[in-house]
Amino acid sequence: MEAKRLGRKKEDASATKQIEGYLSDDTFVKYATDRDRRFLVGIATDGVFWTLYAKPIGQREIIDIGTISIQDELLALTQSHRRATQSSSELVLSTRISLESSLIPLFANHNLCEIVVDEVSNRY
Repeated sequence: MEAKRLGRKKEDASATKQIEGYLSDDTFVKYATDRDRRFLVGIATDGVFWTLYAKPIGQREIIDIGTISIQDELLALTQSHRRATQSSSELVLSTRISLESSLIPLFANHNLCEIVVDEVSNRY
């Protein structure tokens, strides 16, 4: 996982370049010869934008599986906090529901393996 500070310009692709470098070089499996792994997975985030990458070990092509933004949820929380227009529990519940429908399906641990296997299999 590569994280960059919040507020960094969206055009700054350094996290993406670092993740792509790690994945293309098989950086994290060079010495893990005792493990039976088929794919490398990388997540790049600035806390707002989350991108999932994967590739089969030993291959050069990196697959950009998808990017999710939680910008709207953070903006809603910030605006509601400033205006105090919505009760805290209502806001937390609506934000949780929104994140469950966007961020969780792609990045939750219990979904990640299946998503990566499906996406890599579809492209190779």
